[in-house]
Amino acid sequence: MTARGRRPTDGPGEDEGRLYARALRLLAARERSEADLRRALARYGEGSAVERVLERLRASRYVDDGRFAAAFTQSRALERGAGARWVRAALAAHGVAGDVAAREAARAGEAEAETARRLARRALAAMADVPAAVRARRLAGQLTRRGYRPGVVYEVVREALRGQESAEAAEVLDALARAEDGDGEEEPGPLP
Repeated sequence: MTARGRRPTDGPGEDEGRLYARALRLLAARERSEADLRRALARYGEGSAVERVLERLRASRYVDDGRFAAAFTQSRALERGAGARWVRAALAAHGVAGDVAAREAARAGEAEAETARRLARRALAAMADVPAAVRARRLAGQLTRRGYRPGVVYEVVREALRGQESAEAAEVLDALARAEDGDGEEEPGPLP
């Protein structure tokens, strides 16, 4: 085998049968977008062979970006707590079409506030001995990095600090309110 995983006798690339078998093994491990699968197969075969294999997989419904996006959204947003903006950016990075990514981001956005509240309860339990202003900053940072819209972050942090407010916490809430008034379209960070 060579450094790129090809056998010396394979010539310029594996035959379609081997590429197809490799694609099935990759898909058996987890759902993948078409673009992800194309990148993985391109390491082992020529572009035209890869495209023929992808066409065969699409015809057999083994690869479907809509199904991938739905599974990805379920896993990342609804189970792990990623916000709608993060889901949309991650789906775009996986090569999913804009309309499919927007539909799944909207689906993630429907449960966004409740998911953020669940994350906030868990995070605040770990910060019981921390001053209110520090809790507010940390919680706002966590939610923002996970891709929640500024309005959702403000609402959840305000609810979490209800009855515990200090002058410093009020300043944090004011800063969040100002961020909510902005466009809030900066890219979310990686999901921890």
